Amino acid sequence: MKWTMYQVLTILTLIILLVFVDVGDIPINVTPGNDRMAFILMLLGAMFIFGVTGCAYLLLMLQIQKKPDLFQARFWKSAPILLIIIGVISITVYFMLGMSGSLFEWVDGHRWIMYALLVYFIWLFYFWIVSIVNRQTRDKQKVPGYSFGIGVVVLLIIIFMI
Repeated sequence: MKWTMYQVLTILTLIILLVFVDVGDIPINVTPGNDRMAFILMLLGAMFIFGVTGCAYLLLMLQIQKKPDLFQARFWKSAPILLIIIGVISITVYFMLGMSGSLFEWVDGHRWIMYALLVYFIWLFYFWIVSIVNRQTRDKQKVPGYSFGIGVVVLLIIIFMI
């Protein structure tokens, strides 16, 4: 019960982070401008990625406290392929909605949808990394930590190289 309460607090923390970003109208993307402002926006974007991925990491660590044999489940053997399929379908739907204009109408009226999509794709990527690291690591307690480090670094490189 204690770990479940911590998980609820983690979800509430994520919601508070998203509300703060939405209500504060804080940009999490980098736009052309002066170098100082670009650096600050890059830092805010990195903090957002770190916070969202950190919540996924914390939820996973708390779940391991509740169920230590979590990574022994059969699901993790097929998870990399399953998560790639889910990711490809999700990206396809995202692009289809984006090209039809529906997504832009929704996001224009409700900005929180954009943040929910960001969290969804970041978490999907993080759990894909978890599933790969789980196959390669013998010490299953270290899987979330390794995945967190790899996931954050790869996301930051991808985001800031674009």
